[in-house]
Amino acid sequence: MAHQGLRFPPALQVFPNLRHWRSIRPRRLAEVPIGTRNPVPDKLILACLRHLYHDLGVLVYSGLNYSQILQVGDILRQIASSGGPGKMITMTEWAEKARERRMTRLEEDDVFEAVDVAHAGIVKPQSILRLASESFQEHIRAKIEESGLSNENIQIRERHILVRAIPAPRGIISGTANGPRRLSVDVFTALRTDERHNHLSCEMQLYTAGKGEYAGAARIDYQLLRVDEEGGTMKTVQPKEELDMLMDDATGIRVMARKIVKEQILRQLWKLEGDTWGRQAQRLVDYSKVGLKTRRPARDVSKAEVEDVD
Repeated sequence: MAHQGLRFPPALQVFPNLRHWRSIRPRRLAEVPIGTRNPVPDKLILACLRHLYHDLGVLVYSGLNYSQILQVGDILRQIASSGGPGKMITMTEWAEKARERRMTRLEEDDVFEAVDVAHAGIVKPQSILRLASESFQEHIRAKIEESGLSNENIQIRERHILVRAIPAPRGIISGTANGPRRLSVDVFTALRTDERHNHLSCEMQLYTAGKGEYAGAARIDYQLLRVDEEGGTMKTVQPKEELDMLMDDATGIRVMARKIVKEQILRQLWKLEGDTWGRQAQRLVDYSKVGLKTRRPARDVSKAEVEDVD
């Protein structure tokens, strides 16, 4: 049976029929109850974004009137204009500016054999590492050129490699009416300087194109060496001093991105939840079974009356 165990997200407690589809993953944050009007800490925005499309799907399933359908359309337009969930997550999470590139499609050998719908198309660690290395090298070479240096006499050497397993990635194979379809992926990379070791620290995150599902991440630290062929020597490049790593105020960018995401997208979603199935959640949801906090949050959903929908 799908969604084994009793720790169901609020949406699956109110709409138990949705438990039959394992690909549906609405948020399970007791700190962000259905229809919340309370302040939400910035640290929870990322978790909300990872479930954004799923929460919107539940909202549509709950039943909407014409005006509410138009509001959902406005939210979707905001998401699209912001670059999708993957772009929004990297904007709000990373202090550095991110580069983005679209991979047309990963090959069959790049993913594990599908066991079930929920794990269809998990990208293999070696494929994530290959994508990370290719993306980082491209990003670093572009940064070297922007800084007025020559790529010809600079070697890029890997010093530390990490393929992240947390949070658990989702698969890139999506079920459609015509059968399974392998989705393209968006690759986001960011560089920062490690002044202590004179390294470049590079982060990569993968998200499925369109759906914005998290598909994996990696980090590689690089040492840059300048080769002097005539003198037969190699010297370490000082990334902070020699590369053009001066960017816009990173903290300001991150704060502004979180404000936009929270106020223009998430707040609109939460209000619609309160106006539609918020009353049902208030009456039926047991927050001791959502898998996180055990205390029941304040009742702050909309006062609008809502008919039961199952």
